[in-house]
Amino acid sequence: MKIAIIGSGAMGSLFGAYLSKKNDVYMIDISQDAVNKINNFGICIEEKDHSKEYYHINAFLSGECKIICDLVILFVKSTQNIAALQKNLAIIGSNTILMSLQNGSGNDKDMARFVDKKQIVVGNTLNNCVTLENGNVYHSGCGLTIIGSLVNSDNVKVCANILKESSFETKIDNDINKVIWHKLFTNATLNPITALFNTKIKVCRENKDMWTLVENVLKEAILVANHDGCNFDYNEILKEIYDTTIRVGSGYTSMAQDLMNKRYTEIDKINGAISNLAYQYGIETPYNDFLVTAIHAKEKMF
Repeated sequence: MKIAIIGSGAMGSLFGAYLSKKNDVYMIDISQDAVNKINNFGICIEEKDHSKEYYHINAFLSGECKIICDLVILFVKSTQNIAALQKNLAIIGSNTILMSLQNGSGNDKDMARFVDKKQIVVGNTLNNCVTLENGNVYHSGCGLTIIGSLVNSDNVKVCANILKESSFETKIDNDINKVIWHKLFTNATLNPITALFNTKIKVCRENKDMWTLVENVLKEAILVANHDGCNFDYNEILKEIYDTTIRVGSGYTSMAQDLMNKRYTEIDKINGAISNLAYQYGIETPYNDFLVTAIHAKEKMF
């Protein structure tokens, strides 16, 4: 298949590299420097055992690729979805599948502005990786990738097969709202807290007071999610987050990496989405509200 990855950060590079084993992959980025590095040197993935493999993939500056693709995967910041898709309309055909494995809520609505709902696949991945100083990507943790379709389209099966063939452990979930919320819980807890304290993921588990923050943020998020038609068990989700801090504890969250590199974050589509929906339901979410304000305060210090 012809697959375009929009966004060549750590996660985009990881998925682009693995998918290139079985498919024609095109990396798309707004950075000319990033495009040049990929075209000249390829993408190097360093695994947890420190083994390295180089993947030679064609890269294009955003808006310059004119190849209509079978699948387009978004790995830009979720706040940049609409701008990125508008810039790259030439790669989207009448049957192109758009997929998001991004952080945050509302990515499906962004994609629905460009294709029919049956062509939209969303989900989450428990893979964790970080961009190293030399531009290589360190794959610090493997995990399940869960995807679903807004209308139970066969396209989700197509995407699942593609991911499985490229070494990604993948599962289909037919309750898309639950899929989106499920990813949001981990991102709403570990992302902003590690970002504020500039720590690795494992510190959330090791530091008792930070873990208390995780618990309180999650309690609010679960309450809002269950008002939104879901039926999540708090203790079950908390255990999953705890297990995540063990499995990928040596890595940094994407939001922590953003602040370390003085980049704006996706806080408004993560904790901000929880706070906004809570307001509609008449629910108070002081911990999530605080995290949104605190992250924005740090952003303004750049």
